[in-house]
Amino acid sequence: MALTKVRGAGAEGLTLSTTDLKIDAGDLVFSTANKGVVLGVTSNTDANTLDDYEEGTFTPSAQGSSTAGSVSHSSTPVGRYTKVGKNVTIFMQLNFTLSGESGNLYITGLPFTCSTSEESIGTFQCNNMENSYESNVAHYNSTIQGDNAFIHFRGTKNDGGGYDIMNANNMQYMRVSITYPTG
Repeated sequence: MALTKVRGAGAEGLTLSTTDLKIDAGDLVFSTANKGVVLGVTSNTDANTLDDYEEGTFTPSAQGSSTAGSVSHSSTPVGRYTKVGKNVTIFMQLNFTLSGESGNLYITGLPFTCSTSEESIGTFQCNNMENSYESNVAHYNSTIQGDNAFIHFRGTKNDGGGYDIMNANNMQYMRVSITYPTG
């Protein structure tokens, strides 16, 4: 089936064939070769093809960086993600108790690994942090770094001493949101 040209209502044309559907001079292309939506200029379809959209769930958990320890969840952890192209946005909520852990707090179980040489900063909120804050840190952010599939929490020191990574401790109702690039 082929519809080669239609004029009217501000549209330059509409082309329909067995391989491509072009609307308004090719601004939107569905192609069997690309199996995605080509956005913008079609001369570089690889760079402009949206060929990956995914939604799903995952199970976040907590552990220490040096010694993982044992984790107990007071309620079922919640983890949701949306992946568009190479970027994934995650949201998680968990309430946990750690025992026998040491080192920094890691949240594991992420659905994708962060791209090499990349780093992303997100936000988080927690109802019980008094045991986790170092005295000279004003605020922590959720952070994921290249080639990692876990989140840690990094805070800038207010005494000019650089930064601190949050120690592994128990948390109540921790919520984390972060967007990061995948491989």
